[in-house]
Amino acid sequence: MSIIDKLTLRADLANHAVYGTILYWVGSWIAPIVGIGLALVFAVLKELVWDKKMGRGVFDPEDIFWTIVLPILFFVQAAGALQWIP
Repeated sequence: MSIIDKLTLRADLANHAVYGTILYWVGSWIAPIVGIGLALVFAVLKELVWDKKMGRGVFDPEDIFWTIVLPILFFVQAAGALQWIP
């Protein structure tokens, strides 16, 4: 595996990041923590139930990470933890 392969992001992982962000956005209409919970629940259910148990996809725990990483960053920003960055 070359260094370029390690630096590139698979399209599947980018899709997970986008879907997680959309779920966070919908849930954050109620509260930002609800958005994180919604993204996390759907990520775990999709990977454990749809991919692993039902066998309709390829189980990859990295997909769970990429589904919730952007919502977590948006939550941190919404909580004001990044106010010190100009």
